[in-house]
This record gives sequence, C-alpha cells and structure tokens, in this order.
Amino acid sequence: MKKFRLLDAADTEDYESWLRTWSEWPLREVFAHPEYVKLFARECDRSICAVQENADGLIMLPLILRPLSAEEWTGEGDQNFDVVAPYGFGGPYVLGRYDMEEFWRDLQNWAVETAVISAFFRFSPYAADISEFIDTVEICGGNVIRSLTEGRDEIWKDYKHAVRTCVRSAEKSGVTVQFDEVGESFPDFIRLYYQTMQRCNATPQYYFPADFFRKIATQLSGQFFLAHAMYRGEVIASKMVLLSHDHIYPFLGGVDDAFLKLNPNQLLDTHIFNWGIEQDKKSSVLGGGHEGYDGVFQYKKKFAPSGVVPYRIGKHIFDPVVYQSLCARRKNYESEHEQLWTDNGTFFPAYRAGVINLSAGAVGIKGGIA
Repeated sequence: MKKFRLLDAADTEDYESWLRTWSEWPLREVFAHPEYVKLFARECDRSICAVQENADGLIMLPLILRPLSAEEWTGEGDQNFDVVAPYGFGGPYVLGRYDMEEFWRDLQNWAVETAVISAFFRFSPYAADISEFIDTVEICGGNVIRSLTEGRDEIWKDYKHAVRTCVRSAEKSGVTVQFDEVGESFPDFIRLYYQTMQRCNATPQYYFPADFFRKIATQLSGQFFLAHAMYRGEVIASKMVLLSHDHIYPFLGGVDDAFLKLNPNQLLDTHIFNWGIEQDKKSSVLGGGHEGYDGVFQYKKKFAPSGVVPYRIGKHIFDPVVYQSLCARRKNYESEHEQLWTDNGTFFPAYRAGVINLSAGAVGIKGGIA
C-alpha cells in the first residue's frame, strides 16, 4: 500500500521520520534533507516534506510552507498559505515504483484542506517530471552539468581552451588547492563570499548571516566540503560544495579581488571535479547564471560545453478564486500606501511581486521572493 505523509520538521516525530526516510534513501539528495530546507525558512514558516512511501518506491517533495498572515498587506487574521521549493533545487525526488498521479492527488487534497493557495517549484535536473499535473512549467535559463564519469583526461580535453590556459597559469604561479571537509575554515570562506557579494552588488537575500553557515557546518556534517585556492599561505578563493550520493553541487563561492589575475577559480573548479571523480560521483552540477545566460553562465559552460540542460521552474495555483482575491487585496493595499503594484505575468505568485513607490520613484520588494 502506498502511504502519503506530510512531515513537518518542527514536529519531533515527523522530523525523525523525515530524516530516517532520507538516510535510508540511496540517492540522499542534499536538497531534500530537513536541515537544508530549514536553512531557507523564516521563523514564521514551516519546513515540510510530502512523502509517498511503500516497499518498492519513494517520492520526496521538500517545501517551505509560508503563512500569508506574515505579510503586512494581509494582516494577522489571514488563514492562507503558499509553498515554495527551497533555494537551489527541489523535487519531487523519486525511487523505484511510485504513483505520481496518486501522490499529486493526495498533495492537492492536503493543499485544499490547509488553504495552500499556490506552489512555486525549482526542479532539480534529477527530479521527476510533473508537468502534466501542474499549471505551468517554464525554462528559466540553462543549467551546466559537468559529467565526471569520463575521468580526468577526457574532462580536461572537453574544457574550452581558455580554461586549460587559466589552470596552467594558476599552477605556474604557485596556486594550490586545499580541502576542508569539516568546516574549520568557514571564516575564510565567509570573508571571501561577502567580499564577492559586495563586488557584484548582490541583493540582500544573498547576504546569508553567519548563523546560516554555522548551521551548515553543524547540521549538515558530511553533506558539504570547502575548497580553497591557496597562494603563499593565504586563502584567495573559496567554494562551498554540497554533497549527495551521486552528485556534487558547487554552491556558493568567493574570491579575493586582488588575486583574480592568478585565475584561482579555474584551478579550484578543476580540483573539485577531481575530488568528485575520486569519490565516484557521477556529476558536478554547476548551475546557471544569476540572470539567464549571463557571464556567470558563460564561465560555467566553458567547463562542460555540451553539458547544458534547461533549468525548469513550475507554477501552480490550487485555488484560483482566492489567488485572484489576494492579488486584488495586494493592489488595494499598495494603492492606499501610494505604491504601484501590478501583475505583469513575470513574478509568481503575483501577490508577492515588487512595488514602485510613487512618491519616491524607487522600486522595493515586499513579501520576499518566490
């Protein structure tokens, strides 16, 4: 018999069940770990996982349940929610023999009973296809995957020539690479990460607090490592890499501006791939750009010119009537506060879209990001 459960990380028994299910799952995708999901939930949110489990198969869909009552434009009395996949990649992750149609029916029933109005999905390249069940699936840029099964020599040949030149230049300059699998050197990583966010004029959502990194070190032990490019005893570039059973995910990174000419990132990425090969990982998922096919994406593509797959997102409305009423409430609220809100069809859910301050002419985001 297939059993559907909605597990809440705030409930001790649910948390233990979630963690046990994840630990017994051969793939152990880090993005489905309860502690990973909790990293991106606000205090008012709930970290949850929809699970279908039987003797022959498994479905895991990690989500963040967000109360609309936390938004100033709704008020504390609002009883509605929406759900969003955590930052990075979401499910549904599957194994063996499963019934997606039944799972989606159970999930939809739960959503209606819980007053969940909408859902926003960030699909992993290894997630199951649910396009036939949800309203919209869109391609949102490219996702670069560096296959590791070919071995070092073939991977090296597959690089663009410019990458090989940069790696050789970094080695000739004396840049080396060190790994930290327990997180003792997090201060070095954090320093370079913040420096890079400042150089790139990153939005506030990417300035993760120090406690965010502390939780990764303590609650996700064994699911990450740090890789550092070293020059004359100093860390000049650093990356945090997340680990699943089959794949590695270079997640966040930073580099000292003063040493960019030494090409530490190209050497760092090459050593990360080599680490994955030694650990029998199947691929390194580099991700995409910050804005579609931008310079970040083009940099990543040079490591795997033929390894680009679409990055897909999903949008679904469980209750269209309430969804439209929320949009109307948001519009009225912002109008009363001399701010312009409009549904331009690009942000989902629309009622969380940004606004324009009509008196100051400045754009501000209210209600967070999808």
